[in-house]
Amino acid sequence: MRWATTPLHSTSSLLIPVADDGYVAFDYLPDAADAAAGVPDIPLPVWDKVISHVSPEDAIEVGWGAFLRGRPMHGEAALHKALAAGYYRAAIELSYTLGDTYRKKDVTSWLESALASAEEHDIPAEDVIKLRTRLVWWTGMRYEGVGDPHRARELGETVVADSARLLGDDHPRTLWSRLTLARQVGATGDAERALAMACQVHDHAHRLPNADQLLIRAARFEIAVWVERSGRSRLWETAATRTPSHRRSPRQPRASTESSMS
Repeated sequence: MRWATTPLHSTSSLLIPVADDGYVAFDYLPDAADAAAGVPDIPLPVWDKVISHVSPEDAIEVGWGAFLRGRPMHGEAALHKALAAGYYRAAIELSYTLGDTYRKKDVTSWLESALASAEEHDIPAEDVIKLRTRLVWWTGMRYEGVGDPHRARELGETVVADSARLLGDDHPRTLWSRLTLARQVGATGDAERALAMACQVHDHAHRLPNADQLLIRAARFEIAVWVERSGRSRLWETAATRTPSHRRSPRQPRASTESSMS
C-alpha cells in the first residue's frame, strides 16, 4: 500500500486516497491493466463486494465492466440491483449485452420489468417509448425464425401510434419505432410493405433539420434487406445508398451497417 500510494515522478500514485479511508485507481491504471498481458483476473469475491457496496446508479457501470471482462453473471447481478432500485435504463443496457449472448430469451423479461418499474416512477415519455420499442425488437427477436414477429408487429403498431400521439410524427423516437415495426412487418411475410415503410422512414428523416444519421443509416440497411427479400436483388446497392432523390450525395457514406434499432 505504501508503494501503491507513493506519487511517481511527483505526479500521481497508482492509488489515490479519498474520504472514509478509501482509494480510487489513477485514471490510466484500469486501462493499462486491461491491456497488459498476464494480469490476473479480478477475483470473484471482489465482484461480489463491489456489487454489494456500489450505489444502484453506479451499478450500471459495474455491470458493463463485468460483462466486458467475461463475468456475465456478475454483470447481470449489478444491473438487477440498478433495476430493482428504479433505474429502468439498466434493462436497456442489459438488452444490449444479453442480446449478443445465449441469453437472448431473457431480454424481453428484463424489458418488461423495466416498463413495470417505469409505471411506478415519473419516467419521460420518450424513455418509455424507447423501452417499448426495444421490447418490440426483442419480442420479434433480432433474427427471423427465433422470436414471435406476429406478436411483435401487434406491439409495434401500438408503440408507433402512441409515440406519434405523445411525441409527434417528426420525433426521432417515433421514426425509430416505425423502422422497428418495418422489420416485424417484413418478418411476418410482407416484404413489400416493409420496404415501403423503411423508405418512408428514410425519406422522412432526411427532410428533418439535424437529421439523425444513425437512423438514416439504419433505414438504408432495412431498405436493402427488404429489397433483397422482395426479389429485387439488382436494386440492392441502389437501396443501400438511397437518398430521397435516389442519388447519393458526395458527403454520404456508401457503406451501411445494421443498427440495433436504438
